[in-house]
Amino acid sequence: MKQQDNKYITKDMIHIDSIEGNYFSDGNAVKLDYQNGTIETVLFCDAKELAEHTAEALNILYNLNNDGIEVKNDTTR
Repeated sequence: MKQQDNKYITKDMIHIDSIEGNYFSDGNAVKLDYQNGTIETVLFCDAKELAEHTAEALNILYNLNNDGIEVKNDTTR
């Protein structure tokens, strides 16, 4: 059977360690912990759940970048 290339990555394809990182949600805010005692508010969302998902997505992108994996933009939309 030929393996099909997926155009998009879904959350269940991501290992839990990749979701963890320095970005976290605090209510409807997404914050960045610099690990030196400094915490910065990055953005505010309309809902708490959106802030949680946004923090996870930022951690995934940060971890991919640190692993040397190139992230390409989808310019077809």
